Amino acid sequence: MGYQINSLWSKLRKNDIEKLNSIIDDEYCNELEIGRKLHIMKIFDELLEEALNTFNFDVVLQFMQNKNWEWYLRDDTYGVPSKEDIIHEIRSDFYKHGLFKIIELNEKSYGMSGGGIVFEMGMDGNYPDKNNCYLNIYFDIAHLVD
Repeated sequence: MGYQINSLWSKLRKNDIEKLNSIIDDEYCNELEIGRKLHIMKIFDELLEEALNTFNFDVVLQFMQNKNWEWYLRDDTYGVPSKEDIIHEIRSDFYKHGLFKIIELNEKSYGMSGGGIVFEMGMDGNYPDKNNCYLNIYFDIAHLVD
């Protein structure tokens, strides 16, 4: 697998790239890296479930209905989202962006906001566990224009 040596720049760095490839192509190193990523995913999956289970959807949905707070929905219409719509969007952003940035890009935090929902997750330190990782979901009405 490794990095290809197929450009002028990579040919000039051939020895270094071959050395790097010998490290990253090692089966033990690959398994170690996969294990690290699976552990990060497990910790954040647990934090997401906890956050979704404690988030007060009833209050948020009631406020959205009272204010006719509409979203662009998955069926190409506009309307007040359901609990399922909100959870779908949070999960989608969590897996497509949040976990990708933390697991693959080694970023320490990720945040997004849209439709009033604020979602943030991150890790303090290098080894993830429940004591140094966080995931929060909020509903922000501070920017509501009535």
